[in-house]
Amino acid sequence: MKNKQFILAPFLFMMASTSHAVTPTLCGLNETVAFSCILKKPKKIVSICASSKLSESTGYVQYRFGLPGKVEFVFPVKREGSQNRFVYSRYTRPMVSRVSLSFKNNGYDYEIYSDQEYEEGFDSVDFIEISVAGKKMYCAPNAVGSLMSLEDVLPNDPEAWKY
Repeated sequence: MKNKQFILAPFLFMMASTSHAVTPTLCGLNETVAFSCILKKPKKIVSICASSKLSESTGYVQYRFGLPGKVEFVFPVKREGSQNRFVYSRYTRPMVSRVSLSFKNNGYDYEIYSDQEYEEGFDSVDFIEISVAGKKMYCAPNAVGSLMSLEDVLPNDPEAWKY
């Protein structure tokens, strides 16, 4: 059975906070931050970085994990054709939005999963969770970016949300 890594990430409110706190990112100054958050424990950063000029056939997308100046994991290492190494899926209905960005690497399945629900009578779902072999980690508030910005450039899986 393959190991899985999951990241649950809110995307509707992933834009930079109006507070004075700035969420660090592992993306370069000339890159687009599709997503970035600081983990509560360990104090590491998860970022999805993209080239400033990105389309289905040009530019690149990369997953990065670590600290500024000490990135521990980059996927894919080779930028060329990186859009085809990820799968994007989205499900929406009134008051519910779910987005998933996934990839496979060395026998592990990685998934960035964003779920926000604002249904009457229920508290909203708005959190980030990372699971690695049963160990759960959570992102601190003020995640930045929008996974939905990748919808038109990554392969889509319309079957991902069939229940």
